[in-house]
Amino acid sequence: MIGMRSALIWMDDLLFDDFKEFINELRSKLYIEGLCYGNFTKKEAVDISEMIRKAFPGDPLPVSSRHVEQVVRLPSMKDSFDRDFLD
Repeated sequence: MIGMRSALIWMDDLLFDDFKEFINELRSKLYIEGLCYGNFTKKEAVDISEMIRKAFPGDPLPVSSRHVEQVVRLPSMKDSFDRDFLD
């Protein structure tokens, strides 16, 4: 583990351009997946998704590197479980 003194010495040599490059590299690998739970319409869920995309702009990960994007509306609780399933 790096001690505080070693970290400060290392950071002293760090240039702001290096930091920006690191942030760009980190953001290029960022993947956010979410679940809207509650009384949301499909439009509201999609709107929330758009708000998140605007908050984290940039190119998305290649399709081969991410999960399938989807908006799924779960059935209400009374329709979700069959009594035989719970027993």
